[in-house]
Amino acid sequence: MVLSEVGSAEKVESTPGTTQEPEAAIDHPVCCLPSTSNIYNVPIDLAVDLSQLEIALVKELAEKTKLKESKVINLQNEESKLKRYWKTSKTNFDKLSLLQIQKSEVAAKKQVLESNLQSIIMEKGVVENSIVILQKQRMEHISLVEAAEKDAVEAEENYEEAVQEPKS
Repeated sequence: MVLSEVGSAEKVESTPGTTQEPEAAIDHPVCCLPSTSNIYNVPIDLAVDLSQLEIALVKELAEKTKLKESKVINLQNEESKLKRYWKTSKTNFDKLSLLQIQKSEVAAKKQVLESNLQSIIMEKGVVENSIVILQKQRMEHISLVEAAEKDAVEAEENYEEAVQEPKS
């Protein structure tokens, strides 16, 4: 039954197969309403159905509200997880960037050290060559000293012979 039909003059089918005349509640003032309706011209059984429907709707709305609240809480938890993940990722990215900078610095230092090593190796080669030259010069000086000593011994012997010959 539709609310607009309550006060109409048409016959309304209340149960299948039976008809009854609608109550003319609109024609009566509020104080003279029949006992089967309330001040809104709605039959009491329909008003009860509407209140039960209202209770059911309130319960459904409460359930949906709880569901939405739990979804909001889940979304907030997910958001906080994502924020933590973002912070961790950003921190890791910053660490990675720092490590890459340090890696390039280490590579530059390695190149400098390798260049220094090459210089040291070249200097070592020069020093080794100098040592070889000095050893050769030392050997030459030793042989010259030995030759000079030998010559000195011969000269002394010759001198002694020469000095002794005139006396004899």
